[in-house]
Amino acid sequence: MTQPPVQLPQPLSRGHRTTARRGFTLIEVLAALVLVAIVLPVAMRGVTLSMQAAARSRQLTEAGQLAASKLAELTVLKDVTLFSSSGAFPDFPEYRWETTSAQRDNGLYEVNARVIWTAQGLEQWVTLTTLIYPAAATSSSTSGAASGGTTGATP
Repeated sequence: MTQPPVQLPQPLSRGHRTTARRGFTLIEVLAALVLVAIVLPVAMRGVTLSMQAAARSRQLTEAGQLAASKLAELTVLKDVTLFSSSGAFPDFPEYRWETTSAQRDNGLYEVNARVIWTAQGLEQWVTLTTLIYPAAATSSSTSGAASGGTTGATP
């Protein structure tokens, strides 16, 4: 009986590997670290800018709502003596308000409500304006009316 010929192992050439590659080479690890070192600061700057924009947006929204609230209060009270005053918001200690007024035609008053706060060391503000027709001189007085930012009650 003849035996089949025995096959000898083939010599390995440089380009062929018979075992599976495991792990990363040092060059691959260094390349990944360089990529992370470049991308990470840019990404963090983007996150920082978005957080600052969100804070600014929140402050502008709150200040606008507080100014509208103050103008609504003055519109309901219709007391000319309150049209030029200032104070703070008890529920929002980082904000303060100032109102100014000027008499216009037909007995109307132009009333400005400015809400002021400090952000990043700079004073910021929002101003809203409306026209108010004050209560007639013969109507009931508003003694004990609101001042200093509190709402108070009218008799």
